[in-house]
Amino acid sequence: RSPDYWGQRQSLRGNGEGPLEGGKREQNTLKTKGYHLEHNYGHGQQHLAALLATFNILAFLMHTVLELVDGKYRLIRSKLPTRQTFFDDVRALTRYLYFASWEGMLDFMMRGLELELADGR
Repeated sequence: RSPDYWGQRQSLRGNGEGPLEGGKREQNTLKTKGYHLEHNYGHGQQHLAALLATFNILAFLMHTVLELVDGKYRLIRSKLPTRQTFFDDVRALTRYLYFASWEGMLDFMMRGLELELADGR
């Protein structure tokens, strides 16, 4: 195989040397929001680590979308000190209680935190 092939493979592996790494700013954003990519996934097999890192980035994307479009999520998150607190609460609730939907769990959390949306819901 050509040296270019191996260089491309190296950059796809996400070792910080290739163009697909995403840059230090994006990496720091993920770290400061609780997505510890290097700590969690930097020591596994190449393909597993890449797959798990992809899941982590997709989770970050979904949380960002929720922040933009889901008023209940945004309100609950604004009342809790950190994103980690929110997900610790979600983990504890779903360990012991069944919720038929995401909406149902958010409603339960809003009642527990005594929150209401501006439109009274």
